[in-house]
Amino acid sequence: DGISFEIFRHDAEDSASLSDGHIQSMYEDSNGKIWIGTLSGGLDLYDHTLGKFYHILPKDYGGTNAKSSPVLQLIEDKQKNIWVLYKNSIRIILNGAADCVYIQKYTIKELEIPQLNFPVLFTTRSGGIYFFNFLHSEIYSYSYLSSQWTLDTINITSNGNHKVIKIYNLFQDVHSEGLYAFTNIGIIRLCSSFESEVLLKYEVNLEYQFQSFIDQENQIWFKEAR
Repeated sequence: DGISFEIFRHDAEDSASLSDGHIQSMYEDSNGKIWIGTLSGGLDLYDHTLGKFYHILPKDYGGTNAKSSPVLQLIEDKQKNIWVLYKNSIRIILNGAADCVYIQKYTIKELEIPQLNFPVLFTTRSGGIYFFNFLHSEIYSYSYLSSQWTLDTINITSNGNHKVIKIYNLFQDVHSEGLYAFTNIGIIRLCSSFESEVLLKYEVNLEYQFQSFIDQENQIWFKEAR
């Protein structure tokens, strides 16, 4: 059928192979470069031309905490920086997605993050960076000017009773900057100052089994695990 597969593995005898055989996250940036985050905390960059892996962030980069913490997520911001999320920290590869930067000259920026149980990063089309705690109600927005996180919490009160919110996912309106949260009580539109509006009351306990997105016609799709 003309389809072929190439398999990459960690080889302790080959410095150009994957730094770890356990892959935690992968990301293709806007210039087509492939970033690989590993369970041991190492970050690799794949060179299509040479068929080799560069070890951008060794697994022991930054001390023992980085060594024991997997790379949970990889995203790219509007400035072509690559954000590398660990459980207790973020490392930013400045201009990581730029095609003219030499691999040996990447600059690494350290960024402290709130201590959360299950951290998740989310980026908007306009370049906004949000950081939320999976299964909790805290959402943080990032300021490039101050390099600080601002905490916003989703609070919903119904009939005088406070609702405990668990965030499963964030997603964005196709035609605007509207931000939505898919939660245990339904779909919530996040408005200015994070005043929240429940669009669909749908109480469910999805835990780790969920998928949701907005299609090109602005329809919200989600899957419930029964």
